[in-house]
Amino acid sequence: MKTRLLTALAIRRQDSTHTWWGVPYNPYGRGEYRWVYPLAFFDFEHEVMLGQSFWDFVGGAGAYEELLEVYREVGEEFADRLRELREQLIV
Repeated sequence: MKTRLLTALAIRRQDSTHTWWGVPYNPYGRGEYRWVYPLAFFDFEHEVMLGQSFWDFVGGAGAYEELLEVYREVGEEFADRLRELREQLIV
């Protein structure tokens, strides 16, 4: 990924060009990203948009929380359907 970002910068050759690595999901929750391999290559403060900062950049301020709410709603509906199927199998 770092190679791709540097290639994009080299092709554009303009001071106004900026690149970053967008990571839509942080497996460590809202805490600090801890996977060692990318930490060796990226300045996470300046080169990475992770989780909330990624989604708020893509969808505007508040997009991350809205997306989480959609996931919660779908998850609740799905959980109800799974309970119904389980009850049908038990009978």
